[in-house]
Amino acid sequence: MGTDSSFTDPAVSPFAECPTCKRLIAPKAEFCPHCREPIDPQYAKLSTFIVVFNTAACSSANTIKTAEYAAIIVFVATLLGVIMVAPMLALVNVVNSVMSIAAIILWFRRFGRFGFGDADYEKAKRDMRISLVLWIVLLAVQALAIAYFLKFRPLLWS
Repeated sequence: MGTDSSFTDPAVSPFAECPTCKRLIAPKAEFCPHCREPIDPQYAKLSTFIVVFNTAACSSANTIKTAEYAAIIVFVATLLGVIMVAPMLALVNVVNSVMSIAAIILWFRRFGRFGFGDADYEKAKRDMRISLVLWIVLLAVQALAIAYFLKFRPLLWS
């Protein structure tokens, strides 16, 4: 995998998983250095793909999830923009919400249908669903706040 975007394609070091002891090993190892199990080259290739994909999915999800902390700031800044009649401040924060939702949707397009995910992958998938709901709710609240002030204070927003 390349390094063009930390959201959808994070840099990941390739490893295979030993079929016996489940420890990570070099992709071209002929024997597991831990349990001495012989490693079939085809198994190693498939295992390396699965480990890399799971790791990339989890890394990308963790990067996206860190934006959840910004949701509070985005919400407060939107309200301040609406209350202080600063439409650009409110609208810029709507863009932040839309961009976060877009990043999550891209994550699901890239990683969401993988059938060989481990427990960490499944947790990342749950986290992305929770993040998506959070940002959609925030976007709806932002839209309602802006609509409310446009209705009751339209002259101030002109």
